[in-house]
Amino acid sequence: MADTDEAPGASSREEGQEPEDGGSKKRVVALGVLVLIAVAIAGVLWLRPFSDSETEATDIEGEAIAAAVSVEGEALPAFESVSDPSADPAVGMPAPALEGTGLDGEPLTIDPDDGTPRALVFLAHWCDVCQEQLSVLQKAVAEGELRDDVRLVAISTGVRQGEANYPPGPWFREQGWQVPTLVDSEDRNAAAIYGLRAYPYWVFTTGQGTVVGRLDELLTVDGLGQLMEELATREAETSQR
Repeated sequence: MADTDEAPGASSREEGQEPEDGGSKKRVVALGVLVLIAVAIAGVLWLRPFSDSETEATDIEGEAIAAAVSVEGEALPAFESVSDPSADPAVGMPAPALEGTGLDGEPLTIDPDDGTPRALVFLAHWCDVCQEQLSVLQKAVAEGELRDDVRLVAISTGVRQGEANYPPGPWFREQGWQVPTLVDSEDRNAAAIYGLRAYPYWVFTTGQGTVVGRLDELLTVDGLGQLMEELATREAETSQR
């Protein structure tokens, strides 16, 4: 079942409706000229216009729940699943830089063009698929199954008071989560600027900050590992030119 987070003007799969091709599937993802395979399950979100958030940090027992996010760069188009992922208009665009607060309350910056390729994952605490994704990722990180030359970064977004796993901080901690995690603003500025429409949402960038692929799917360890391997290979080839 897909979890929804509706907003005016957003198109989404209605709650309880299964994806047309089933809850689990394989999708071909183009990273520039590279084609990658990922195993997927979908969820749904929304889009808002580009802006800098003015939301102040909201803390419960010293933990960041939502915090202001500063954005530098152009907003990515809202993500739409397409049969040919290389047709995604965001591919080739520079990923926006984000500056805000981590789950631990400390400053956190995501600078896509700092020379490190990244896999960014946007998660919502109440989303069943995100809960599964977090468990998969935590196990992979704990067992050293992911590459260390592609940086995994999370964004906690779509916070809903009164929903499952609220506030999100304890949910992440109970999983033993140690991955750097940016706290999105109450108006979900980071999610909107990256074109997020579905949970969980992935954006892959080169060390130069170029978007090379997006997914709104649950990734298996093998699927993510394959994506990271192709991204690292691309990065190595670029550095040799």
